[in-house]
Amino acid sequence: MKTVLTIVIFGLSFLKLSGQSITNVAAIQEGNNAVITYNLQCESNADITIYYSEDNGATFKGPIKKVTGDVGCNITSGNEKRIIWNVLTERDLLSSDNIVFRVKGFQKYGKLIDKRDGRIYKTVTINSQVWMAENLNFKTISGSWCYDNNSSNCDTFGRLYDWNAALLVCPASWHLPSDDDWAVLVEFLGGNREAGGKMKETGTSHWKAPNEGASNSSGFIAIPGGYRDRYNGFSPDYATFWSSSGNDKSSAWYYFILNYDPALFREYNSSYNGFSIRCIRD
Repeated sequence: MKTVLTIVIFGLSFLKLSGQSITNVAAIQEGNNAVITYNLQCESNADITIYYSEDNGATFKGPIKKVTGDVGCNITSGNEKRIIWNVLTERDLLSSDNIVFRVKGFQKYGKLIDKRDGRIYKTVTINSQVWMAENLNFKTISGSWCYDNNSSNCDTFGRLYDWNAALLVCPASWHLPSDDDWAVLVEFLGGNREAGGKMKETGTSHWKAPNEGASNSSGFIAIPGGYRDRYNGFSPDYATFWSSSGNDKSSAWYYFILNYDPALFREYNSSYNGFSIRCIRD
């Protein structure tokens, strides 16, 4: 018969990322359950996992899988978060007076506040780069538009910019990514044939079916903001992104993703066209 003996439980706090902290970790035993509480402060929701040690924190095992409560994906900030582990569902025996629990948090998205208009954007760290995880929506005096000239589309998809406006519009300490910046991202995501799917938002809330290969495993959350041609014509179903790298006097390199392909494509186009922008941190 499975049994669990009386244990003495201690807790450890764990700080994972700037802008996010886990504090006041504590644990008690209630019957066969270990009940762990903690406080979480983070700029965006965090993914929470929990580990345990039987040697006072010298080594840890886990993550513990058969737990309930404030654990798993998208846990919001707050105090007195609670995790319950029914020990006997995962262990035949846990007997020690040196049990320590460690709560780990991973915050996928950070936050950028554009001081020019107060708008808040998600950011995401991909490898060594920090990208905006939403399309820029800052209105310029000239050279930017909402898709189909409908202001509500800016709220959903961000603005479309011609290349000259795009070069200057990123917030302070951020810049329009160069062709080299994009190349670093593409290489990390496994090359052009796979990168688009790893960048695309999943589902069909914004993308049309079949949204081929979409996993958003990078956290980039690419959505189809479409594009505007120089004659004020609009085309949907593309995610288009300028680079800062020019091709000649009237064209520049850009990247785009389609709903029916997992690839990220690179081409050059007229600098007068309107594409979306993802800024990258300096």
